[in-house]
Amino acid sequence: MTEENALPEDALANEPKARWYTMQVYTGQEEKVKRYVLEESVREGLADQILNVHIPTEKKVEMRGGKRKVKEVVNFPGYMFIEMLLTPHSTHFILNAPSVLNFVGPDNHPHPLSESEVKRIIGRIQGDDEAVLEISFKVGDTVRVVDGPFNDFTGTVQEINEEKKRLKVTVSIFGRSTPVELAFQQVDAVQ
Repeated sequence: MTEENALPEDALANEPKARWYTMQVYTGQEEKVKRYVLEESVREGLADQILNVHIPTEKKVEMRGGKRKVKEVVNFPGYMFIEMLLTPHSTHFILNAPSVLNFVGPDNHPHPLSESEVKRIIGRIQGDDEAVLEISFKVGDTVRVVDGPFNDFTGTVQEINEEKKRLKVTVSIFGRSTPVELAFQQVDAVQ
């Protein structure tokens, strides 16, 4: 680009910038709304204004019947985040999408998220792909060992170490209470 064709710097500074906003939607409809917004924005010619739709989720590991099950769980049910250029047309399009209730902000008007909020919400979740083990027991609960040398033993949870994802369980071996350390996935809660 030659010097005479270059845009003045202040013209670029006044150009509207896409920001992240929070939308409230019907709980359980997040994925349907995301699909609709992304597909219909292209048809409506808004693809340059609606850039990204994000539903924060994380993988949770549950132990059911001694089997590990990984499932995707929505972090903020009923809410989703949209990166968009705020124009009357794009705002009208979002507010009239099926299952969208409104924007989150004062008087339900779109209020952009700060950079730190975007990093905390969107960045954390995109960077963390590791499944989170859901702890379904607490100290004092009765558990059954489902894996390892103490398989089929029943015991009582004495300690929970969330960092190491391990439990200290007291089991009865030959009539004596013996503490054993087990991984979360080695036990099931007794109903």
